[in-house]
Amino acid sequence: MGLTSVDPKWGGPEQVTFEALQDWTQRPEPGIKYYSGIAIYRKPFEFKPPTGTRLFLDLGVVNDMARVRLNGKNLGVVWCAPWRVEITAAVKAGGNELEIGVG
Repeated sequence: MGLTSVDPKWGGPEQVTFEALQDWTQRPEPGIKYYSGIAIYRKPFEFKPPTGTRLFLDLGVVNDMARVRLNGKNLGVVWCAPWRVEITAAVKAGGNELEIGVG
């Protein structure tokens, strides 16, 4: 997934890198396994958006709340199905920076 930031005040490490999304309760590190707070996932990606099409980011199942930002633009908070947000106005051709805060 990329770089993840968690708040050390809540017992987590300041930063950790996850290669894929996973259940934190299965991690061996106590600061991650028992973390209770908001985690910020960041992922850069390249994209070539098609013209004239509305685009949506499907988050799968979040199991809580997720705040989504794309290229610094706040796209809102999702807390129930469908776990998706429209990204049409925020995505750009070339490099993009996705940020998802869950907790």
